This record gives sequence, C-alpha cells and structure tokens, in this order.
Amino acid sequence: MHKFNFDLWKNTSIRKCDFYDDDQFPDWPCPYCWKSSLSLQDELKYVCKRPQEVNLEDYSYPFNGLLFCNSCKLMVSISGWFSIEIIDHQVESSNYRPIYLEIFEPIYFIPNLKLFNLEKYYPQEVCNILDKAFALFFL
Repeated sequence: MHKFNFDLWKNTSIRKCDFYDDDQFPDWPCPYCWKSSLSLQDELKYVCKRPQEVNLEDYSYPFNGLLFCNSCKLMVSISGWFSIEIIDHQVESSNYRPIYLEIFEPIYFIPNLKLFNLEKYYPQEVCNILDKAFALFFL
C-alpha cells in the first residue's frame, strides 16, 4: 500500500525568480500513470489588470496553465492565484532595480491530483469518494 508523502505536499506553490534562476516546481505525480512527475507544458499565464497607480505586488491575479506527464503524455490543467514579492534589489547604474519572486498558488487541477495512489488497494466506491476529497486539497 502507498503511504502519504508529507514532504511532497508540504509546499504546494510554484516559485520563479528570473534573477536567481532558482525556480521551484513541486514534484507532483501524474494522476493518470503515477510513473513520473508533471512538468510545465508552457509558461503559466496570468492577467494583471490593475489601476496604474497601484503596485504590482499589492494584488493577486488569476493564472492558468498546462502540466504534462513525460511517461504517459497526458495533460493536466492547473489554475489558481499569482502574486509577486520583492525579495531583493540589484544596483544598476546607481539605481536600485527590484528583484521579483513570482508565486503561483494552485487551487484547481483537472483532473485533480491524487495525494496517494488509489489503484488496486481500495474498493471503487471508496476510491470515488477519496478522489473527490483530493480535489479539495488545494482550496
């Protein structure tokens, strides 16, 4: 029987920083095959509609994207909230340029991710209920 991996599900955000090149993408298992981790198909997309006088880092914005399994080649849709934090400054020609950290907090996956593999271990009725519960994990 598969055990719940606490470390895998501890930090569920996706963090990107162009300056430090230390993107952090969770090692989520494919909900179809469980043979490999999901990876980004393309960049995550977000829309920042805000008043001009408001700082970008003062709001959260919706995002969406597609994840891809390298083993079974199937796709998973992801959506949630995007925000920005200033984490440092870089000096350029005696001017300070902020260094931004982009944070993507997922809320929905279609199909939803499975917190542990249900295959063969539980009756189908129990699997269906657990699968619905897994869909609520990121809310």
